[in-house]
Formats: sequence, C-alpha cells, structure tokens
Amino acid sequence: MINDRRPDFRLVLMAIPLVSLALHWYVFDLDLVGIHVWRQCKTQQVINNFYNGDFNILHPRCNNMAYPNRLLLQEFPLMQWLFALAFKIFGPHVVISRLLSFGLGMLSVYGMFFISARVLNDKLYGAATAWAFCFSPVFHYYTVNPMPDNFALCLSIWGIAAFLSYTRSRRMHILIVSTFLLGVSALVKLPYVMFMAFPVSWLIIQFLSGQLNARVLLYAGFAVGFSLLPALFWYTAVVNTWGQLEVISGVLGAGKTLWELTYILQGTIISVLPELLINYAALPFFLVGFWALIKQGALKNWIRSPFGILLLVLIAYYLYEMAAIDTVHDYYLLPFLPLLFLIVGVGIKWSLSHFPKRWLWVTAVSCLLLMPVTAFVRCYSRWDVKTDTGFARVFYDYKDIIISATPDNALCVIGADQSDMVLLYYADRVGWTYDYHGLDEAKLLTYIRQGARYLYATDNLPDDPAVRAHLKGLILQQENLRIYSLRDY
Repeated sequence: MINDRRPDFRLVLMAIPLVSLALHWYVFDLDLVGIHVWRQCKTQQVINNFYNGDFNILHPRCNNMAYPNRLLLQEFPLMQWLFALAFKIFGPHVVISRLLSFGLGMLSVYGMFFISARVLNDKLYGAATAWAFCFSPVFHYYTVNPMPDNFALCLSIWGIAAFLSYTRSRRMHILIVSTFLLGVSALVKLPYVMFMAFPVSWLIIQFLSGQLNARVLLYAGFAVGFSLLPALFWYTAVVNTWGQLEVISGVLGAGKTLWELTYILQGTIISVLPELLINYAALPFFLVGFWALIKQGALKNWIRSPFGILLLVLIAYYLYEMAAIDTVHDYYLLPFLPLLFLIVGVGIKWSLSHFPKRWLWVTAVSCLLLMPVTAFVRCYSRWDVKTDTGFARVFYDYKDIIISATPDNALCVIGADQSDMVLLYYADRVGWTYDYHGLDEAKLLTYIRQGARYLYATDNLPDDPAVRAHLKGLILQQENLRIYSLRDY
C-alpha cells in the first residue's frame, strides 16, 4: 500500500467545489436550456410567480391556464418558495436559481463525504467518494438546474448522515433531526420517502436483535410518523388532481409490452447506469467495489443491512416506474446515487490500498482525476446553445424582443409546444399552449372567449383558413415565429 504521502482529505473537499464551479462557470448565466428544460421551466415558473404575485406557499402557480387557477399541485413547493425569497433579496434572475441549485449540490456532496467516511472508516477515502459522486454526469448536469429533485436528494443524504450519527451516539435529538430531514425530503418529492426505509429497517433490526428496547423504539416510531405527516397530508390532498399519470399507474398501467420493458431495462443497465449515473471513469471502481464486497463476504451481510433494504426498496421503485422513467427521465434515478457511490467508494478504498503494483495505483488515481473531464464531456452538449436549446430557439435568441411585443398582462395562445411550459416561460406570458398536432378552431374560440388576445405560432397554424378568420393582425415576425393579435368576441 502506498500510504506515506496520502494527501489531507481537506484538500480534496476544498477542490471539489472549485473544480465543479470552474466546469459550470459558463452555465450560470445561461437561461434554461437543454434536456428536460420543460421540467426546469415548470419549476422556474413557480418561483417567478411566488416572487411576482401570491407568496402563499400553498399556491404554487404556473403560467398555463389549463391548470385550474394555474395551480401546479404536484410536489410541495418548499424549494421554489425559498428560491423566490432569495429573488426578493437579490433580484429575479435565473443565475440566482442556478447558484442556489449549485449550493444544494455541494451540500449533497459533503453529505456523501460524511456518509462514506463513516461507512469506509476513512476520511480520505470518504473525500474521494464524494469527489466521484460530484462528477456523476447526471448529478453534474442537474446540480445547476432549478429542480426540486436536487433539494430532495440533499435532504435525504443529510437525513441518512444524521441517522448514522445517531447509531453511534444514540441521542434522541439527532434521531429527530434525521427523521425531520427525511420527512421534508418526502414532502418536497414523494419518491424520496423511500429513504425512510433506512432508519426504519435499522430500528427494527436492532429491536429484533435485542439491542434496542421497546421504549426507544416507540419514541423512534413517533419521530418517523410525525416526520411523514406533512407529506401524507399534502399528497393526500393533491394526488387526486394528477389524473391518469403513468407515475401513478406504474408499469402495469403503462400499456408496455414485455419486449418494450426488456428494452428499457437493457438500456438502463448498458447505457444509463455506466454512462450517466456512475461515469465511465468511475465504472472500474464500481466493478472493483462490487467484487470486493463479494470477496470479503460482506455482500451477504450488506444485503441484510439497512443499506441493502434501502437498495431493495429502490429497485422495487424502479421496476414499478420503469415505463415512466424509460431511458430518458434520468433525474428519476437520482435516488440511486448515494448507494451506487458507496459501492464506488468501496472500490476506491480497495484499489488504492490493495493494488500491489505502482502502475495499478497510478491508474486508479488517473481514473479519479479523469472523472471531471468525462462528466464535462458528457454534459457539455446539453448546454451547447449553438447546436440545440431543446425547444424553438427563436424564443431563446430573441427573448427580450418577444417579451416586449405584447402587453405584460395579455393572455396568449402559444405553440407549438409539446411541454406546455417552455414557451410560456420564455414569452413570460400567461395563457394556453398547443402541441405539434395543432389547434382546432373550436378550442381557439374557447381561449378567445376566456380572454386570449394574442397568438404566438412557430408552425403553419396561422395559415389554416379556419384559424386565420380569428386573427386581427400581425404584431411581430421573427424567423419562424409569428405573433398575431386575436379578434375580440
């Protein structure tokens, strides 16, 4: 083992945010672009509406009139509300959302250091694990995007970290902090309720083995129950507004064939897992870590531990939601990252402490140093606005001109937009959207009677004679975008 010149773990922890900041520097001032930009725009609309209007946290509003009262009753909007509060202090700009998201990401990284240092019983290997976690391509991408998944992941990681602290100290207030963080993470994003399986399984295992008395178990049960009450109340109240979403009906209600599901599973294992979740440069450590767990006979015990139970819960979640996740919705897989990178951490520790040959040790260190590069290369195209913005780019290139073309309070019809969120965000208007299938005359008349005064079209919809009869005049033509005033009936 080459151990006489081990760097201080603090140097690694200081390097992580600096390297990540440098790689993200060109992104912070970009408006929302890239893959799943619709999800980012949905979140940012709620932030903007908290800032500009009703600051009631129970009234998360988007810009789409298709939602009753424009209320977007999905995840509890705690992150969006806090970001809007920051807007009131620092001003409304997307750079604030990106910086705050980056801060949440770094908190997640340091939470992973705390967890992995405890599990690996070594702070340097814990720091190296946190380094690898930070440069998971999927984490690297979403950590500067305003999405509640970032907040929920951060809370879950620190909830597990606090619980690991409780298992050593057995102090009840630390248990309460842990369950509180995990409860809020479930409130912020429902799938993260899965992380509560970790403390619950540990408490049950300890009780059954006689290492925990019934009184402590009762107190712990109350802590878990009270922590989950807010999520229970919120989602019980709003889930009936979601309709027939695939995430609710799961794999059985998705209408996918066995062949289609097999294709999704294959794509996840062969492509999404090594390329997006783990990082090709970290993949050798993941494989070594898995092998080391088997070689040391630890895999059997690990599966029976709270970590193994949590993994089984996560796998069950994936199998239920795999049709909705497909190979596209990679942010649904963020809950897997902490466990995946604990295995990577085992591989890092085994590689750096057991490889007898110096060239193997150097190879391992080289893989660690290569991780930021491979993460950057994988994610760069998602922010490369010169090649693709993820939507009709005229809205990105001429955003200010488009916003100034109509009155601020004008209700608009905008398309073609499959997402029902992106173009309303870029036009900074409230109204309705239509998708690539177009818009029939009856629906347009309904929108006009409800107050629509302008039509934004990036397709040939205005050339339809039935639609053209309701257009008053051309307001703006910019590349493939035409904005018309609508007749008032």
